[in-house]
Amino acid sequence: MADAKLAFSHFVNQSYQKFCGDVGIGIYNASNQLVKACASDAHPQGGYTKVRYKDYDGKLPSGGLVNDDVPIAVDLSGLADGQYVLAPICATWKTDGSWGEWARIKKAPRVVMLVTHGQIAYVELPSATTAYQLDTPPSFAKKLRSAEKNTLVLNIRKLDSMPFDGIVKVDFINAQGAAAYTVQTQKVVEFEQFAPTMVTLPVELPATLPTGRYELRTTILKRDTNEPCLVRTDAQNAPCYVEVEQGELPVNLLENAVGFAQDNSGYSMQSEGIDISFTPIFKLNCVVTLADHMRYQGGLSLALIDTEDDRVIMLMKHAQQVDLSDAHFSEQIVTGWLKPADLKIINNRTYRLAVMGEVDGKERNLWPAAVAPFYVSIVNGPLNQYPNDKPNALPTVAFTGRLRFADGMLEVQQAGLMRVEVYSVNGMLVSCSHAVEDNQVAMSLPKGTYVVRIITRNGQSSKVIR
Repeated sequence: MADAKLAFSHFVNQSYQKFCGDVGIGIYNASNQLVKACASDAHPQGGYTKVRYKDYDGKLPSGGLVNDDVPIAVDLSGLADGQYVLAPICATWKTDGSWGEWARIKKAPRVVMLVTHGQIAYVELPSATTAYQLDTPPSFAKKLRSAEKNTLVLNIRKLDSMPFDGIVKVDFINAQGAAAYTVQTQKVVEFEQFAPTMVTLPVELPATLPTGRYELRTTILKRDTNEPCLVRTDAQNAPCYVEVEQGELPVNLLENAVGFAQDNSGYSMQSEGIDISFTPIFKLNCVVTLADHMRYQGGLSLALIDTEDDRVIMLMKHAQQVDLSDAHFSEQIVTGWLKPADLKIINNRTYRLAVMGEVDGKERNLWPAAVAPFYVSIVNGPLNQYPNDKPNALPTVAFTGRLRFADGMLEVQQAGLMRVEVYSVNGMLVSCSHAVEDNQVAMSLPKGTYVVRIITRNGQSSKVIR
């Protein structure tokens, strides 16, 4: 690997104090550790400001802007295989004639490169014009299926300093090059320069969308003008593909469904947060109404569907036989008295009510797609996990290591560290990384509030970061 020449400019002293010292380029490894500091040519003379501002006592004033290009010779020799970040850095020249520690310059561009057997491949490059790139691959809450709701998470990094906020639009491009499905944010997303921003989009693929492979293409439409800017997938902008599976087609037998819960005295009650210590048994009811031009004769029963893993928990031993032959005809489906211990539902878990019936020889959930779900949950019940699930063998232990979250980078160091998982405040997995040999994990994260789960050989612990 040969040395490289990098230059940067238009940086400002945002400190209230004058700055006397040097600038350069720092080479950081995947753990965000400074591997090598490459100083300016003026370093032996006391640093860049000593030479550039010699008529001002060698100091850059507070608020001072450097418009000049500052070229830096970057020594790439001796780098082991791995990913590195090249970023502008600065160091203070102390009054005792010594140098302070090198620190990264905030809100600055960076170069990300991958070293393999002495060869360099650029993963991310800054831009002088408006440009965006995905910081991590797109992620979905679950498998992509037609006719099902999902959530798409994008981490989009702004590669320039030009203002360009706007609507984020994602197209599912089919094999013919046409947009088969499009989703976009309802509000304008504001992007910080040279930083990642997490964007969450609700996805509900139509039932008629064919299964197969689709290219995900992300575009930002500028505020007020709708000027488009394509978001790169990587430095080469290679296509990003996702697979769409066939979901369960909706059944339009019912026009409406109204659920309600009854306590052990037969009175209606709230269906969410049912306190089993006060209401040890309860009933669930649902009034269903037939849709136009439909007919149903057979059994209907009620079930609960876990909103996290989609498991179905039947509530009735025997289906209730009904004959719905006229449009808008209604029928009430009622469970027996429900005991949570028999139901095997767990505390603080949200379930949605389902109306199960047989269509074309297959048991289906007949709850109308246009009707809002009816949710059920309990507290103070006997179960905190499903009986057939293996208990979590990892005990909770105190965290005694080092955790730092700053400048879009999370760093965790702990003896015996195995894995770090990062979740959003609503419980969605945002990122996961396995520890390297020195018991460290470093990962890039957009600004936000997260729950960090730290797994070691001795147990697990959790921390909230902001």
